[in-house]
Amino acid sequence: MFEVSRTNQERLYKKARFRCFPAVNAAALVLSHGAAVFGPAHDGGYYLVMMGARRPARPFTKVVWPSEHALADTLHDFTDFRVGFSRVLYDDNRVEDLRRF
Repeated sequence: MFEVSRTNQERLYKKARFRCFPAVNAAALVLSHGAAVFGPAHDGGYYLVMMGARRPARPFTKVVWPSEHALADTLHDFTDFRVGFSRVLYDDNRVEDLRRF
């Protein structure tokens, strides 16, 4: 594990979050055709979720956090709903994940 100063941590976070803007815009378009849109992450989780008004009442009850099955666990609650996907990106679960940037 490595230490990151608070200033560098904030700088890295700002740099990382801007990479998601195109995915958010695309997800908003896809959401108009379904109940939810997920942005799948390379690690089996997801970096983005957008839901419309028609969605499961409790969509995250069966999810094991964090795990490589988080997206699959979540999708079990959406079996009767139309779901869309944005492009696959990395998510940032830990400070170490920000090293990619």
